[in-house]
Amino acid sequence: MNREFRTALLTIMAAFALLLSGAAAADTSNKELSKRMARIERMVSSKLLLDMSNQIQQLQDEVRKLRGELDETTIALEKLKKEQRDQFADVVKRQKDLYSDIDRRLYKLEVGEVRENVQPINRDGVQKPVETIEQRQVQHSPATQGGVDIGSEVSAYKAAFELLREGRYQLAADKFTRFLQVYPSGTYADNAQYWLGEANYVVRNFEQAKQDFKKVVENFPKSQKVSDAMLKIGYIYYEEGNWEEAKKNLQAVKDRYPNTTAANLANNRLVRMKREGR
Repeated sequence: MNREFRTALLTIMAAFALLLSGAAAADTSNKELSKRMARIERMVSSKLLLDMSNQIQQLQDEVRKLRGELDETTIALEKLKKEQRDQFADVVKRQKDLYSDIDRRLYKLEVGEVRENVQPINRDGVQKPVETIEQRQVQHSPATQGGVDIGSEVSAYKAAFELLREGRYQLAADKFTRFLQVYPSGTYADNAQYWLGEANYVVRNFEQAKQDFKKVVENFPKSQKVSDAMLKIGYIYYEEGNWEEAKKNLQAVKDRYPNTTAANLANNRLVRMKREGR
């Protein structure tokens, strides 16, 4: 009886010891597991931080790249704006040069100008008025020429010329065209043909102006307007982008009319074309 009881007691004590040992082992395992989990969490956290850092770096790189592209675009835009401003300024300058050229020609000794700047002095010491073009024509020519009333021709020419001076170019062109129909061989036919070309040129009707100027050269080869007409033909080819024809006609002005205003203007345009790489 006592032996059985002692055996049972020993068994119970052994079982209890095993339970205590198992609990201790389980507690140790739990602590180890907790440590491992903490280590894994730290690793995961570190990887997430690293990934986020890499993503941030990539975003920063992309921002810098976009800023660089934006800067390049801004520079290109400013360059384009400058080129457009320069082109506009060049167009304005050419327009001003054109008007100045017309004004310069209009204020030369043409019909409508009453006196010269300098008047000759006769032997009596009295200044003698210089005749105008109309006066010379009317006083030193018959009243009619080939059945044409010279006075009417002068009036018709002056009317067209005055419209041109006023900047009424289409009306002036119509008047000069009508003048040439009525007075094709008149005293002022060469001038009328030239100014008809100018009236079309100033409104950039280049093809018609070119034909008008060519008629001056072909129909009035001895006219003082031939050099100016040839110059304008060269200008028109320049405006049309026909560089070879422009150079050929401008060079012809230099060769045929050296030391003249037309030759100087032709040379200026040739120099400009060379500078532009035309």
